[in-house]
Amino acid sequence: MNSIPRFLFAALALAAALLATPRPLFADDWPMFGRDHSRNPVSPEKNPPLDWNDKTGKNIKWRAEVGCGQFSAPVSSPIVANGLVWIGTNNGQPRDASITGEAGVLMCFRESDGKFLYQHISPQQKGPTYSWTWVGINSSPLVEGDRLWFTTSLAEILCLDIGPLQQGSGTPQELWKLDMIKDLGISPPFGRMGGGPLCSIGASYGDLIYVITANGVTWGPDYKDIRVRAPDAPDLVCLNKNTGKVVWRDSSPGKDIIRGEYGNPLIIEVNGRAQVVAPQGDGWLRSFDALTGELIWKFDINPKSAGQHRAWSSESADYFMSAPVLYEGKLYIGSGQYVELGEGTGRLCCIDPSRRGDISLELEDGPGQGKPNPNSGEVWHFDKIGRTMSTVAIHDGLVIAVGVSGVVYCLDAKTGRQHWHHDLPGGQLEPIITLNRG
Repeated sequence: MNSIPRFLFAALALAAALLATPRPLFADDWPMFGRDHSRNPVSPEKNPPLDWNDKTGKNIKWRAEVGCGQFSAPVSSPIVANGLVWIGTNNGQPRDASITGEAGVLMCFRESDGKFLYQHISPQQKGPTYSWTWVGINSSPLVEGDRLWFTTSLAEILCLDIGPLQQGSGTPQELWKLDMIKDLGISPPFGRMGGGPLCSIGASYGDLIYVITANGVTWGPDYKDIRVRAPDAPDLVCLNKNTGKVVWRDSSPGKDIIRGEYGNPLIIEVNGRAQVVAPQGDGWLRSFDALTGELIWKFDINPKSAGQHRAWSSESADYFMSAPVLYEGKLYIGSGQYVELGEGTGRLCCIDPSRRGDISLELEDGPGQGKPNPNSGEVWHFDKIGRTMSTVAIHDGLVIAVGVSGVVYCLDAKTGRQHWHHDLPGGQLEPIITLNRG
């Protein structure tokens, strides 16, 4: 590679990426978290059921039991591709009588009738680093053709050949595995990879995939010394999707991680340049050159007056529990924390990704003080939502967003003006829009 000029290497990689044409999505396909490259969870399905009843079976085609136990219900979003349904869970409903202990499990069911077809098991390991792996697999995989990539409860990134399962001729085969704890030196927050739709792998760009590693705050042997134990470990990695080899890595949050890395990366193209947008654990949304890892811009989701970065505190600055969404050239994302920390100050932002440098609303002007940033890329922000754990859904110029308090807001995508809100009877739901074209 040293013999190839850098500009030529970049040009070849970009050409390969542009020539890689993914298989068109069908209405019943949902091959990654957020459905497609935009992460905007809007389905074109015609005549979807508007109500259903699990007890009576109304509008229920099939059902499968997955996961059980306090704090251990699966929170992975199901992935549907090529007639198969994939979901991360734990081993609360063992399918293999010989493996009944705590484990992270990726299960696969046949889309047509719900028949169980396959599972990948990640058994719990000994040691404080793996103390909460019983929570299960909370990430959503990425499926492209006969390949599947996902992150396990043991902080591993795996690539599977699922062709045999799709063809009904055999079981998936592991092609490569990257252990992020042993190979990258990360330290998952509080000894677990659980707690949200984290480490979902975004759309690939040519031969590259991008993973937020879940590096974070954890405790010492006495369970008192709480801090970021691996500040130099990567928070975002770019891998060759065919080999698992690390192409570039970023550790921008360093020791300022508030708790962990729970967001999901997004791949966009602005002015002919591919960017990977990463919601990171210090409350900054950062954009990197998709090929080289060069920082393009960064955006602080918190006001400069936000509280100190303290883990496990309802008063600390916010971070991200969701994915940025691309809609008509703008990015949309909200800030939040674990729901058990309660409500607090948060905001939903619309950002222009065509800018460069620090595009935050404010620049630091002394401890806890801010001043207007003349280079700000913020189009608008909405504070009323408070904290959120959900990825927004956008259609026909309307943003649907949900706060941890359980209130659904409908905002104008261009201005952020509130059209309406609705207080749900229960907790927060992940908004998914279906277009009823019947």
